[in-house]
Amino acid sequence: PDQRPVITSSLRANVFWMSKRPFVAGEQLLFRLATQEVPVEIEIEKKIDSSTLQTISDHPDQVRETEVAQMRIALRDPVVVENFNDIQELGRFVLVRDLDVVAGGIITHAVS
Repeated sequence: PDQRPVITSSLRANVFWMSKRPFVAGEQLLFRLATQEVPVEIEIEKKIDSSTLQTISDHPDQVRETEVAQMRIALRDPVVVENFNDIQELGRFVLVRDLDVVAGGIITHAVS
């Protein structure tokens, strides 16, 4: 329809952690979506069982390799995004640490 992508600096996403080194709450990472790349601050809202989608733990302090977490992501600068279910190309992203891709995610809610 006539809906345009959202320009936002805050979003919620489901993230699959791929790095052997865990993500620790408060750690600085880069958010990369298409040609956009910005530093982010991340709050881990909960860990999710990827098979059942049930909550494993609320507000954990870290996410380990192969774990899935729901995260609230605050971007330093606004970016153009969309919910994954609406426009997949603008709804998926990666997180980068020291030039290495450490996680992949899908946007579940973008705050306009």
